[in-house]
Amino acid sequence: MLNYYIQTSINQINPDWKEKYHRFLHPEILTQFCHNLDYYFENDVHLDRLPQYKEEIKIDFSETVHEFKMVFELTEDKEELCLKIAQLLEVTPFQNLLLI
Repeated sequence: MLNYYIQTSINQINPDWKEKYHRFLHPEILTQFCHNLDYYFENDVHLDRLPQYKEEIKIDFSETVHEFKMVFELTEDKEELCLKIAQLLEVTPFQNLLLI
């Protein structure tokens, strides 16, 4: 269901944003994004893993996951939900979307 709403919200995203991040909007990438987002909804975000390399910077994207979760939990109208998802995708720093 999460995948359906995110895929549907693409129609409401600003064309400039879609052009700039068109690779992210590929169905296979979006499906994985939805899968990961769903996982974080259920299991929370944990940044306590060991770094991949010594100088790795860990970016906390838990706030981004929380924002998506709140939109899904608090929005009952399907059209409004798709609009809010589109807006959230546009305003979220792209690096945070990639981390999910």
